[in-house]
Amino acid sequence: MRVLAQFIDIILYFVIMAVLLLFVAPLLTRIVGSLTAALLTFSLSVIIYFAMQYPFYTNLQTIGKAFFGLYIKPPVGILTSNFTLVFIREIFIKLMSLYIACLPVLWGGKGVHEKATKTEVIMKIKRKANG
Repeated sequence: MRVLAQFIDIILYFVIMAVLLLFVAPLLTRIVGSLTAALLTFSLSVIIYFAMQYPFYTNLQTIGKAFFGLYIKPPVGILTSNFTLVFIREIFIKLMSLYIACLPVLWGGKGVHEKATKTEVIMKIKRKANG
């Protein structure tokens, strides 16, 4: 489930990037030149991805994790906001490493992003309603 959740998040980012490359980058290239357009397109893709994930980050999830009922278990004794923790995991470590930090997860190990933040991904337990 973790790998599929990660796959959803990666696909989401590439869809955003593809749409921007097809529709926004050509317009920007005419206005500001190709190098600046490339930098703006990349920056815009990260901002859009971040904006889409933000509501999930505050709940210790990503869109992919939420789809499978997973969430990030924060480390015990660390006083930080859910948003900060997930931002460091998902953007700073995963995205900036081009997801190379996630490779150990494919073989059942902990990724660099989990070791660095002392977190783990667990299944959300659904409680049955009484009555």
